[in-house]
Amino acid sequence: MIGIIAVLIGILLPALSRARASAQTVACSSNLRQIYVAARSYATEYKDSLPFGFAFNKMGNTGRPSGADTSYITWFSSCDKYMTAKAVEQIPLDANTGFVDGATRRVFSKAFQCPAVNSQEFKQQIHYYAHSVAMPWLPLEMNPAKKSPANAPPFAPAKFTQLYPDNALFWDTPLYSGAEKETPSMFWVDGQFGDTASGLVLPASFIDGGQIHDPSTPELRYRGPGRDRFSESQDVFLRPDGPINWLSDEYLAAKKAFAPSFNADFGGGQVFVGTMGGPRYRHGNLSCVVCFADGSVKPLRLNKGRFVGGASDAYDSEFRRHMLMLKWPSTKKDSGTVATG
Repeated sequence: MIGIIAVLIGILLPALSRARASAQTVACSSNLRQIYVAARSYATEYKDSLPFGFAFNKMGNTGRPSGADTSYITWFSSCDKYMTAKAVEQIPLDANTGFVDGATRRVFSKAFQCPAVNSQEFKQQIHYYAHSVAMPWLPLEMNPAKKSPANAPPFAPAKFTQLYPDNALFWDTPLYSGAEKETPSMFWVDGQFGDTASGLVLPASFIDGGQIHDPSTPELRYRGPGRDRFSESQDVFLRPDGPINWLSDEYLAAKKAFAPSFNADFGGGQVFVGTMGGPRYRHGNLSCVVCFADGSVKPLRLNKGRFVGGASDAYDSEFRRHMLMLKWPSTKKDSGTVATG
């Protein structure tokens, strides 16, 4: 009898695990749809515009705080305004966690928390990331050290009319086990981290060579007018139809660069994606749930066993470059400007 029970348990447990993972994916998709509806509500109020990724409430011309007011506005606070009763866009900097992290006692909608995340281990409130070209981060965009003719900063958020239906807007992102609930998101990361002993030191904007977080050329921000500059590139990671470049476990293991203190995705058979802001493939079959500009939500799979680029240092994925490339600005007005103060 005991043997029969053991066999039944062996049969049922995997099925229950798959059912639980499927339910988490469905719930995560529902969260992202709520966020999308909030973004559309924001656009209705703000002339079709998406919210800023990050901006200080009172800013100088470098995107830094102006005066004593250090409150700030993010894409998730702008969306939360339509998701939580009496919520406002401004986030008070009213807590201290020991990091320069925008610590706040504010509580955000539970819809920003992915059900696949272990809430005991990862306490921060925001488990998703926003497309930072469509929703630009003003401290980065307005920093004179980063501003150059090649960089063509957008300054203002994109309008929905400037998006393609298949533009990715929000997705699962990695979390940091050292963050507390007063740390809403890992948006403040800017600098370098890595394993200096192995020679692997990555800029904090490394995601896809920095091209999600801080794209280096207009052609990587937008689908060019007519023929895309990189359409026939020999570098598969530059082509619009190419995959986003995610460093493989094998490459990092060879570098002896695994370090859980930096990124929740290190080790445990999970893929390391470079820094905060990239996709986190935490759902069944290594899938990342992504919300697109047309309101559709679907999991994109990481093909962990498939390498691209002629080496074993990068995995293929269903997350393609064209999903991040917006419509080419047709006028100076389309590129946007931002008022300060």
